[in-house]
Amino acid sequence: MQPIQTAQALLTLSDPSIDLQQVSENMYIVSAGDVSITVEVLREDNYRMSTVSDDGTTISFELSVESRPVSNVKLESTLEDTGSIEKVVLINGTKFERPVFNAESSQHFEDQYKPPQIRATPYNMYWWDGILLEEGYHNLLNRDVKYPHPVRGHYGISLFDNWEREGTQLVHNQIDRDTTAVFLSAGPSVAEVLICTGVGALIGAKVGKVYGAIIGAIAGAVISGFAVGMGYFNFLDESGCIWWWVNKSFVNWLEDNALFLALLPVGAEGVVLGQMIANGYIRIGSLTLCEGVYVNIGDPVATSPYYAVSTTPSFIGNGYVNNKDNILGAPDGSYAYLNSGSYGNKAEISATLSHMPISGQVYLRCYTPSNSGANLKVYVCDQYGVWTQVVNTNLYPANSVMNINCGYRSNIVRVSIVAYHEYSGYPSYVYADAVWIQ
Repeated sequence: MQPIQTAQALLTLSDPSIDLQQVSENMYIVSAGDVSITVEVLREDNYRMSTVSDDGTTISFELSVESRPVSNVKLESTLEDTGSIEKVVLINGTKFERPVFNAESSQHFEDQYKPPQIRATPYNMYWWDGILLEEGYHNLLNRDVKYPHPVRGHYGISLFDNWEREGTQLVHNQIDRDTTAVFLSAGPSVAEVLICTGVGALIGAKVGKVYGAIIGAIAGAVISGFAVGMGYFNFLDESGCIWWWVNKSFVNWLEDNALFLALLPVGAEGVVLGQMIANGYIRIGSLTLCEGVYVNIGDPVATSPYYAVSTTPSFIGNGYVNNKDNILGAPDGSYAYLNSGSYGNKAEISATLSHMPISGQVYLRCYTPSNSGANLKVYVCDQYGVWTQVVNTNLYPANSVMNINCGYRSNIVRVSIVAYHEYSGYPSYVYADAVWIQ
């Protein structure tokens, strides 16, 4: 039987939410869009996933994790029967090829449900796959971004909403905090499978049409095969949400071959696994579960600069500037603190955005702790040394991080931020930690 070509999948959904219902002590229904997948807990580390398509086609997978003894393990240049145990994942009784946890790494499984250590990675924001990501410890907000994910403030993403957006090669997705909490209430090992099934259901919803549910169940089983035993703590971000990524070309392949996969009598999961290993990409939380041989995406890394590439801070006026380490918007989490001082005074900090003239939307990220807000002006300087005021505003409400859009600017090289005290009341206190071009 040959794959059948159809139209492209919907890569983003009008409603990218997941619903989890517990219908009995050991049975759950995971739903996304028109896709519903039943997950039964048969016994510890043994699950059955099943669904029915719109035309009545049914499909079922049994996923299990078994501990098997490993003999004749090569240890310190000798062959010994060490009594080591390997964890083997089976789908419908067939070994699922994934990394084997043997004598050298069995501790990974023993500690799988312990929270990972908080990293001391310096805060950074950067572009990856055409989407602005953040990671690391943020001095200003006193929080640690557990693993790279899209910047919520930049995209207006709520912790309580499911969210998705297309990047260059991937679809970037957030599962909201409340839904994540419902998944976790099922317990650690079951939650892993339910989360992976939920991701599969969302992929199936993107495929849609008659066989979206079938595709969702297949994808959920394969993703579970990669992820089971990895520890659900690796899925959670610092706010209790889950981020996941899938490459657009893989979703489109699933859509193109949905009928072919649905009509296979056996082995659909093997076909999907083979395609994923060749051309797929799936990442949940901090784990890239699969990157195909012919896929060149990798883990999130900076692909274009976000911060000022160099800075030459300057001070103007009678106010006070504390520019930590003399860096504005540095990847190490530094920030500028501007205090305008008494009435009629101002504090100003300026920095080089680029050694070469660049054009684009200019953004400033800052906030004020003042109850009355803060008066702020922003200027940009072009390659000819001409300064232009682009912002004159009051930062309010207090204690709320703001991304200020300074508009599209051409051929600029520097930016200047001014906190000024023009009216009676409190001086203007401004923290600024990032300026960027988009």
